[in-house]
Amino acid sequence: MKSRKLIFRILTWGTVVGLALLSSMVLGMMLGFHMSLVPANDQKTYQKYILKGTYLFDRLDSVSDMSDDFSKRWLPAIREFSRNSRIGVYVGEGTDATPFLQVQLEKLGFDVIRFSHDEPEDIRQCEAIVFPGGHYDLGKWPSRTKKEFYDYVKNGGGFIGICLGVVAAKEIGLIEGELRPWPVTGFIRCKIIDRTVFQKTPSHSTMTFLHMNGRLLTDEPTLKPIIMFQQEVLAGYRHFGRGKIVLFSSHPEGGKIEYGNDYIILEGTTLNTMDLLLDAIFYVCKK
Repeated sequence: MKSRKLIFRILTWGTVVGLALLSSMVLGMMLGFHMSLVPANDQKTYQKYILKGTYLFDRLDSVSDMSDDFSKRWLPAIREFSRNSRIGVYVGEGTDATPFLQVQLEKLGFDVIRFSHDEPEDIRQCEAIVFPGGHYDLGKWPSRTKKEFYDYVKNGGGFIGICLGVVAAKEIGLIEGELRPWPVTGFIRCKIIDRTVFQKTPSHSTMTFLHMNGRLLTDEPTLKPIIMFQQEVLAGYRHFGRGKIVLFSSHPEGGKIEYGNDYIILEGTTLNTMDLLLDAIFYVCKK
């Protein structure tokens, strides 16, 4: 009898803890954008617990343990693509998100090479290049580097810019409009308004993105908007010469969120935004 009571208590408490963790994840998604609008000092009291609860579920659904539907949707196509094609990821100084992005792409099966502003010629081996977020100093790029990147896209290469990678696109000369700052960090609920790029992404009209101070694309006239938050454009695409460009203000791959002296890493598979990045890669590579 005692053993039965013990088992019942264990199951009861396990259920309570599981529901509490699930509630924290849902609460994080619901309050994420509201949290991002308040001053940083006011966030610290509850941001830590929301993010840690979300993180526990993220570990259960990481790139290394992706869902069956996600695997069926992407892995065969990635294997076929990687037989003869490579993806380049920019790893210049200050690209603190790059190791995370590169590891994700490699786990999915892409043949990834690293390149920097010091050796831009390496991109000639790639079907597409990805500029991730970070804090790199674009002013350090020599003119020959910018020309190498510019000519690469103009002559048919694919370009994907994420967060600061959007600014890189302008520095290279691939876009020309104003990129307005938007100092928001947290989760935002966005709407997909054009599915030209997103052919395999599940047909949800809205998605939760991780945004980390990325510039707005609203005032860039050369881009066709594909993702919006209210009246602001957070992603767009365009043709440039023989090449194609897709830009994301937010982070479809996920990223590192800091709170105080601690941090967690949330992957795009958890937020269901990794599909958008993979669709973008295949879109810019398609001739």
